[in-house]
Amino acid sequence: MQQKIATDYLWPKLQQLSRDGVFQSGCILVTHSTGDLVSRFILENQVNWLRNAGLQPLNIVATFDFAGAGGGSELADLAVNVADGKGGALVKAAVKAWLGHEPTRANIGVLNDLQVNVARQLVPVPQNRVPRLRFVGGGSDYLNTTSVFLPGSDDGVVASHSACGASSAGSFGSCNSQIALNGKVASQSDAVRTFLPNHLPVLMADSYSHSATIGASAKGPFSPAATSVRYGNASWQLQTYDSQQGWPFKSTYRYVKGSEQPLSVFVRQVAL
Repeated sequence: MQQKIATDYLWPKLQQLSRDGVFQSGCILVTHSTGDLVSRFILENQVNWLRNAGLQPLNIVATFDFAGAGGGSELADLAVNVADGKGGALVKAAVKAWLGHEPTRANIGVLNDLQVNVARQLVPVPQNRVPRLRFVGGGSDYLNTTSVFLPGSDDGVVASHSACGASSAGSFGSCNSQIALNGKVASQSDAVRTFLPNHLPVLMADSYSHSATIGASAKGPFSPAATSVRYGNASWQLQTYDSQQGWPFKSTYRYVKGSEQPLSVFVRQVAL
């Protein structure tokens, strides 16, 4: 990524944005999937890059990361194995369901960077202080064929350790120690406990898949991973409500008011 995306795409665009001055009053980067990893590289380097070129750094006050793949994806590890001629029939089927084709070394591209160990070595301890607000899904577009290869909860493409912004890879079920991904209020022994610097999970949506987190359709209620967020000079408070569900023994589920609309639409209305 550093040799291709950074030089061929990021650097020219960063220079243009600086010259245009559109980011000087403050801006928010909205990312999805691999964009989470790309943004980590931008945030850590753009100030020095632009200053060294005699340009003004961009004033990035936060990022909104939907289904972030900054911690890599185990599916990328599998895809690289398949491209190297390894992996059994089930692995190949899962990778093909995800990518739509069987990868080869000629078309593997950015999947090299999305391998879990590789992704987590790209700026492993970020020094910038830009808040990374996380929005996490838990559905699947692949009839759960990919989920068997992803640890803990997942959205069909990335596991929760990546989407939540955990400081290390692992099998995690939630971003919040007191609320499950589906909103059930109960102690979560498998929740993420430590996060990368300034990585802040905000909303979890068990019914939203990797692609649906930025889609235009409502898929079901979403739950709070946090109830309030501050970034730059802005702050917002999530309004929640509790629902009693189950029979004969009821459990409490906590949802965010406004869950009847798409997750990405709600975030933009409330936070931008």
